[in-house]
Parts: sequence; C-alpha cells; structure tokens
Amino acid sequence: MEMLKKQKRVAEKEVLQSVKRVRQELLGEEYFEESSESESESDSESMKSEEKEKEEKKSEVKEEKKEKGKVKGKGEALHVGISGIRHGEVIVGIGSGAACHNVGAKFQVLFDGGEGCYYSPKKKYVEKEGLEEVMLKAGWKKEKVEWVKCNAKELKEEGEYFEDIKGMKLWLKEAKGNAICGLSEVALQEMMSKPMSCEEIVKYFAKGNVMSQAKRHTLIFRADIWEVSEEEVEEEVGMVYYDLLEEKFSEVMPLNRRCVKVKLDRGSWSNRVIGVCDGLEVEEKMEEDEELMKAVPFFTAGVLKSCLQKCIRYYPREVEMGSSELVYPVERVVLGVFAKLFNAKGSLVPDLQIFVKGKESALKRLAMCLIEDSAGDERSVLTLLMGALAARYDMQFSGMFVRKVREMVLKSLVPESLVVNWL
Repeated sequence: MEMLKKQKRVAEKEVLQSVKRVRQELLGEEYFEESSESESESDSESMKSEEKEKEEKKSEVKEEKKEKGKVKGKGEALHVGISGIRHGEVIVGIGSGAACHNVGAKFQVLFDGGEGCYYSPKKKYVEKEGLEEVMLKAGWKKEKVEWVKCNAKELKEEGEYFEDIKGMKLWLKEAKGNAICGLSEVALQEMMSKPMSCEEIVKYFAKGNVMSQAKRHTLIFRADIWEVSEEEVEEEVGMVYYDLLEEKFSEVMPLNRRCVKVKLDRGSWSNRVIGVCDGLEVEEKMEEDEELMKAVPFFTAGVLKSCLQKCIRYYPREVEMGSSELVYPVERVVLGVFAKLFNAKGSLVPDLQIFVKGKESALKRLAMCLIEDSAGDERSVLTLLMGALAARYDMQFSGMFVRKVREMVLKSLVPESLVVNWL
C-alpha cells in the first residue's frame, strides 16, 4: 500500500514539473519562481500530513498491543494457567491446534487424599486490573475469585504443565467428536473407567519420533488449553455402575459402553448416583406388529399395560382382539403390546401428576409382572428397573438391550405351577 502511494506521488511530481516547464516558456521566469515556492509549501504540508498519519498508525498499533496484554473479556477463556484448579473441579478443553486438540473433552480433577490444588502459575496476569470483574461476569463465584487472587504464584515454565503436579489425577467424564487428539474409542473408554495420573494418560499417545529426546511428546496437558467449568459437580469417587447387558454392578465403568448417570431419591441409597451402562450402538425403536395394532388402534397406554399384565397372569393360548375374526397367539400379543408401549412418547399419570415416557412405563410394568404374575429372576427384575431409571434420563437403548428385553417378555409367559414356586 505504501509503495503504491509513493509511486502515485512520483507520477504527480513528474506531471507538475512538465507543467512548470511549459508555463516558464509562456509566462517567464518570475511566475515559475512564485509557482515553485507555492508548490514547495504544498509539498511540505503533504509531508507533514503523511507524518501525522504515520504517527496515528503507530499509536493505534500500540493500543492494540496494550489491549492484547489485558485480561481476556467476558465470553473468552479464563484458562487454568490463570485460574488454577482445586480438588473436584471440572476442566473443559479449549485447544484447537493439531498437537493439542482437546475441544469436546471434560475431565474431573482429583488430588490424593481429597485435598490439594494446582495454584495459578501466572501471578502477573492475576494481578492485572479488571480480572476480578471479568471472572464475576463469567459466572464465577466470589469465593473462587478470592481463592485465585490469594493463591496465585509465579512458577517456572515447567509448572505450566499438569504432568509436573504431584498427586494429581484426571477422570475423563466426557469426550465428544474428535476429542483429545483423536484417541481411539477404546482408549477413551479406559480413561472413563477410573481416575488416572497424567503419566498413565500420556502412554495412550504414540510418540512421533522414537529417536526424539524431547521431554514431552504431547502438549495435551498445557494449562493454557484448559478452562475451569463452573458447573456443579457431585463427588463421584466410589460411584458404582450397572451394566444392562452383563446384568451386574461394578466399581469401574465397563469398557465399550455408554453411560447415563441417574440419581436415586429413596431408600438407603437416597441421593446416590449410579451409572447405568449400555452398548455403544443405538436402537431407537422396538419393532412393532402393525397388523396387530391396526386391530386395536384405540388402545391407550393404560389399556396396553393392562393387556400385557392380563396376558402374563392368565397365560391364554390365544387372545381375541376386538372381534372373533381377529384371534392371535398370546406370544404375538404380548410382544406387539409391549413394543407399542415401549415406543410411545409417554403419557400423564394423573395420580402422580408426572409425565412418564413410554420406555420407562413399559420396563417398569414388565418388572412388576415378573414379580406378581410370573417366574422372573431377580437379575431380570433389577435390569428392567435400572433400564426404567435410565429411560427417565432420556437414554437411547442399544439393539442388544432391546433384544434382551424381548426375550424377557416371552419368558414371562410361564405355567401357573411355576409362579407358585417362585415365591
């Protein structure tokens, strides 16, 4: 841009000089001298204006640098290098570079003994004017802001990496998309199963150059690519998981599973959080019997539940569906009725004044039928009730679980003599 302006000025000067020569020949020497004086004055004024523009640009650049040096404003990341971390807090990834991509990852930070913290290694930034206001506008609690101000320290460069913090463990809680530099699904599931130290997590990253002498072969634990989340997180150490496919409890999250956390509100486990786990692939609906349902399109959720329970209780060979011409085997009826109820959006339960989803209603009613009218085993009942809890939290079930439930529906049809033995 400056080069173009310079070329323009040179061209204008050459034109002026040619005009001067013509006027000198026509009007004489005197006019030329006066003209040159006036033009020299205009040239000096233009030079002054150009210098003024340059000075203004320099001041603008200085202002930009000054602004960049300030603490980031509302809506921008207040990374861990500024805020520090305390036991139990959650950090979310904000790094988008190829070597440090972690957007979509969420870790809970735990310290040995339930105490400890990672102090802010950027004391000079914490002391900047306006930091407190920025933190409060970002939704931070006053108590956390005061903690950051009181505990900031000026550490060495190596203090800006999590690997250098003793007694610190990270528990992966969420990994969306290509989180954590594209680690495999198996690696992410293992990291979700239990809290791990940074040294354990680093082993999942392949070292690019085997001959490299670099201290770090991943930048994923740089403090400035993580941000503290201010969401409320319950302590989950000691949390138990229930696998719907294996039908058993475990203290660690099973591999290759999706997990929905449900909170119990009654009994001895009141306020306890349980992770209900299912397979990775999702089956949105259970296959319905369209021919059967056309025979009884008027069936409400209450009628479907009643029909299911009566068929299991009395175990008839066939069921007449509204007409003597529409007679179906009981196995087909219970499967069709259950599938219709399972796939339903849900309905209002007047007595409880709550909206119950179709999946939750179907699984609970089948569990109740196994207890009252059939010979179901305890594991099946527990699996159905756990599935009902997960359905309340909008879990989409896997095809394996849906097929397992269909088998439970058929097994619920047993001779009356076996029902007596179950009790």
